[in-house]
Amino acid sequence: MAFFDNIAKNLTTMGKQASDKAKEVATITKLSTDIRREEQKIQDVYASIGKRVYEATKELPSAENVDDFNAIEDALLKIEKLQNELSLVRGKKECPNCGEMVAADSKFCNSCGEEIPEEAETEDDNSEESTEPAEDVVDPVEVEE
Repeated sequence: MAFFDNIAKNLTTMGKQASDKAKEVATITKLSTDIRREEQKIQDVYASIGKRVYEATKELPSAENVDDFNAIEDALLKIEKLQNELSLVRGKKECPNCGEMVAADSKFCNSCGEEIPEEAETEDDNSEESTEPAEDVVDPVEVEE
């Protein structure tokens, strides 16, 4: 019988150790999650402060911020261009008067009533017919070293 009592005692001890370890792991996981949540709050506040500083000083940024401000402006312009491309793919375009999105084939804006001008042909449409070089192509003869 001592054999079975010894097994029961070992199982009880091992069960308690497993339970204690599971509680420890759960506590570590909860604390780690709480730490990450607080770190994210700090990052959000930093971003909020940075956005307010950017908005308040974007017209005359300090010398240390010029590169970062230019990167933001470049990204904003790229986002606007990509959004316009996305709208065209979706069959929409922006009203030049009020900014509302209208169907690409609309003659007038449904929101303000402004006449929507016809889009000029894109460069892709004209590329086969054009014989003039593109503006961004550099003539190798004109390059100075």
